[in-house]
Amino acid sequence: MANGIKVVLALGLAGTVLAGCLNAPDGDEAMARAPAQVQVMSKGFTIAGPKGYCIDNGATRETAEGAFAVLGSCAVVSGNPRDAKPRRPAMLTASVTSATAPLDAAALDRAAAFFATEAGHAVLARGDDGAVATVIDLERDDGLVLVHAEDGESAGELSGDYWRGVFEAAGQLVTVTVSGYRDAPLDDRAGAKLARAFVAAIRKANGGAAQRGRATAVAAEADDRLASFFNRLL
Repeated sequence: MANGIKVVLALGLAGTVLAGCLNAPDGDEAMARAPAQVQVMSKGFTIAGPKGYCIDNGATRETAEGAFAVLGSCAVVSGNPRDAKPRRPAMLTASVTSATAPLDAAALDRAAAFFATEAGHAVLARGDDGAVATVIDLERDDGLVLVHAEDGESAGELSGDYWRGVFEAAGQLVTVTVSGYRDAPLDDRAGAKLARAFVAAIRKANGGAAQRGRATAVAAEADDRLASFFNRLL
């Protein structure tokens, strides 16, 4: 998984450079603007970030199973110093896959319990060498599981800890990740706040808060199915 993250970062860097070249005609930096959102899942779902964060189109991927997007500072993505900038630098990612059933309260409770197990810690770890993550904090809110984890590794310039949120939006299962940088790490409050802002931005772009009151088969899934799901998304 660590190699996968490094590939994503490399692709993201290439996409950032390319975006800056393509968006700025004749070197006019004032004209370059990074996209605030992207439509995925056959244009049926929108990924959007908090204020100051934009989509890196060069690192966005969509397959038959789902979609993946990387977001960074709009100014960095576009290569335009006049473009929007977030208050805190961070790399954001979002993974989306079609839900076979709504991710209701019971399913989220099960997901939260799964992250407290050894198998859950292994899934949270970014390395693929048998490492496990340490769960620093786990919050279970209405329609959301938010995990602050650390695996002792860093991918490129990213810090060793990160925040992951799991929720449903517009009938899709969504996982968001917020990672600070080694030179500018996010503290506990800032990281959680940014992750929640990311969740809110995606929900707003897709019609509002999480759906409630619908029956689900996800809650009855076995642990190996949960592990398979999170391995695919995270």
